[in-house]
Amino acid sequence: MSQDVSAEVADLISGSKVFGASDNIRHGRLKLVIERIHAQMVETDMGNHKMAFWECRVLESAPNPQTIGDRVDYVSPQQPGVGPLRDDGNNPNPVGSRCALKVDFDGAGGRSAGANIKAPILALFGKRDGEIPDSEINATWKDLARVRDLKVGDAIGIDPNTNQPILATKAKQANPACGMVIWVETMVKKKRTPNEKGMYVTKLIWDCKGSPIGVGENAPDLVLKRRAEIETARAEEGIDDEDTSASSTPSPSPYQQAASAAPAVPQAQQAAPLPPAPPAPPAPVVAAFTPPPPWRAHPTAPGYFWDGAQGVKSEAQLRAGQ
Repeated sequence: MSQDVSAEVADLISGSKVFGASDNIRHGRLKLVIERIHAQMVETDMGNHKMAFWECRVLESAPNPQTIGDRVDYVSPQQPGVGPLRDDGNNPNPVGSRCALKVDFDGAGGRSAGANIKAPILALFGKRDGEIPDSEINATWKDLARVRDLKVGDAIGIDPNTNQPILATKAKQANPACGMVIWVETMVKKKRTPNEKGMYVTKLIWDCKGSPIGVGENAPDLVLKRRAEIETARAEEGIDDEDTSASSTPSPSPYQQAASAAPAVPQAQQAAPLPPAPPAPPAPVVAAFTPPPPWRAHPTAPGYFWDGAQGVKSEAQLRAGQ
């Protein structure tokens, strides 16, 4: 039975050393738009596994030729094979196709699973390992793996001291990374311990290319535009992002697998975050108004203004100098 495992894997993500690997992003240099990030318990032939997924669509694709790697006739470490490379880097994921970072916390590569998820989180904020505290990485992951919007007053836990519910004080959007752009380049890395699946893994190098959250190609208005296009396309394809059923092995693409969790605005306080939602629409003001710097129009709430960080004010407040 599927369940939300985002909180359970948070510590495994933040406490890991960064190392990226995936079984369905081919060798290449890719510009990706994120469609969905989620975690779920997946039923496999080896039992239930905690898994995390970053589902993306390819915007730009370039080859990344490889000279080493596993061969198509690989049998074992003792018989590594001499045939052609399984992935020579000349056939990257094509533009318009979907690909996914798929990480298994309970599989053979479980020791590096947390780092495989931590690396793209850091890249979204333009940060390196160690520049964001583990507590913020954990909170960010939980937001990225949230299924539904969180409203002020929603119960988010139980206080162990009073046994009373803990209520949310901030509204958070589901799936906030939807529409954000991220870049990835691959390289081959030899395993410390080769096994029947091969001697090498694909290492993923994630980057924001100077466009961390809130900046450049990840500016709020551009993200919102892409998000609307993605949601429309997925609705037309009949993809239900709130379906929480699990799939069994051999598992299909994460797009065919039932999904579980979607994000809210990430917590990591690096690069300009998406603006918090205001509580209610403002009273209309007749006179034209130009806000003083650094205030600018809020991208999702007409009549409100955003300072590019966490500040949100109404037109009336700015007119009054509040």
